[in-house]
Amino acid sequence: MFVEKIKNGGTATVLDISGKIPGTGLKGVIAVDKGDTNVTLQGSLDGTTFFVIETFTADTLKEITLVPFLAVNGAADTSQNDSIGSSVVKLFFDQRAFQ
Repeated sequence: MFVEKIKNGGTATVLDISGKIPGTGLKGVIAVDKGDTNVTLQGSLDGTTFFVIETFTADTLKEITLVPFLAVNGAADTSQNDSIGSSVVKLFFDQRAFQ
């Protein structure tokens, strides 16, 4: 089981899990502990072009289909330059989900 924290203190840190997932279709669980800022989860297939997956406005535990690159933003867009403030985002996943 992997647990990865996804951060943004004003500039997003891209979480690269491409080397940890052996293929496509794997699922993970995203845990959002919403502090003072809403959190927008973003995903990318190439690490360059990001798309909004979902914006969380409350504490949330949700299953997601994994993509190779993830980031978070404090605004509902893909600018990646808005801090998530005191909110905390963690991703839980396992490489053996479908083996």
